[in-house]
Amino acid sequence: MLNSPRIWMDREIESFGKSLPEGSLVLDAGAGKQAYRGKFAHCRYEAADFEKVDKTYAKSTYVCDIKAIPVEDGRFDAILFTQVMEHLPDPQAAAREFHRVLKPGGRILYTGPFWYEEHEQPYDFYRYTQFGVRQVFGQAGLEVVDLR
Repeated sequence: MLNSPRIWMDREIESFGKSLPEGSLVLDAGAGKQAYRGKFAHCRYEAADFEKVDKTYAKSTYVCDIKAIPVEDGRFDAILFTQVMEHLPDPQAAAREFHRVLKPGGRILYTGPFWYEEHEQPYDFYRYTQFGVRQVFGQAGLEVVDLR
């Protein structure tokens, strides 16, 4: 069955990857099986995940809660944060952490479901409107440049 939101998301992630200069350091936050790693082949790629859901994970660079990533301030040029925020009990803490670990001028690509059944229980907490997305990232000191 054709899943148009997934096709759109895959294209957006590919475009984001292509927009990054070669050698950029990218964090895939909540990477799971690292399905999008190949779209960042020209970059240095690191992955963070807490690895607590009963599913298959690729080997993460950092096994941690993404609200406490064990790296120095300003480490990453870009962060891929896709289909994860709804699973966080404290999304603002994660957004603040992204602000901390992102270099000045760095970029984040966030995607998330607006309507989707519960999944990865018991770690499924929220769905976000555009106003919720702007609030979470804005209160963390991050600027939302494009929201679709």
